[in-house]
Amino acid sequence: MPVYKVLSPCFQGGKLYDPEGKRPMLYRDTPFPSVKKKEQVPVALKRMKDETLSEEQARMAQDMDTVEAVANKQVFDKKEIDAVTFVEPPKTNVETL
Repeated sequence: MPVYKVLSPCFQGGKLYDPEGKRPMLYRDTPFPSVKKKEQVPVALKRMKDETLSEEQARMAQDMDTVEAVANKQVFDKKEIDAVTFVEPPKTNVETL
């Protein structure tokens, strides 16, 4: 699966790709068409080199570590919130008539 880095804002497949926006990388099922054995990539994109199996596994492991860290932080935050007790105002011995 070819991967392209977005160099400047552009539309591909009806979606906006922006280097500083939501979609800084474009993933395609097939490469762009070739003319004379040279891929015709739009000027707003740059073809990234294909990942080797070990690079892909390292990236996936790093992503999983990030996911686990976020999940652990959520559990810790929930325990911390549950541990907070709200102090009720002290009761006074004032009689009402």
